[in-house]
Amino acid sequence: MSNPLASWVEEQRSAFLYRACAKAEAGTARADLFTRLAGEAEAQAAIWRAQLTASGKPAPQPYTPDLRTRLVARLVERLGPRRLRAVLAAMKVRGMAIYSRREPGGHSAPVAGNIEHRHRGLGGGANLRASSLVSPARVPILRWYCSPGWPA
Repeated sequence: MSNPLASWVEEQRSAFLYRACAKAEAGTARADLFTRLAGEAEAQAAIWRAQLTASGKPAPQPYTPDLRTRLVARLVERLGPRRLRAVLAAMKVRGMAIYSRREPGGHSAPVAGNIEHRHRGLGGGANLRASSLVSPARVPILRWYCSPGWPA
């Protein structure tokens, strides 16, 4: 973001949600991770605040979370971050990969004679793309999309 005030608000929002995640995960290593992420977001917010004041603009008022942020934090408190990882990711909260079964980097180590699970069966992303194109009016598009000569 090029707007320091908007960036400051976003970092403060992230820190608020990280603290909610840490509270929901109390007593686990994930709580420590979220606490550290909250500290990093607050440090970044301090940098944005310094940029604001250095440019002659007034310092922002203390952060007050908006209704959406408070609602998500309440849901995290009740349901836990694992169940809300998509919502949290949409709100630019990092660290949701800890709830994934995949290894960091997104791929498992290759094993001779073994095809990665995510490339087989209905779990693959291509099935979702193809299924979204299946309708009587879109059958020609589907044939073109699945043809061997389709550009990568």
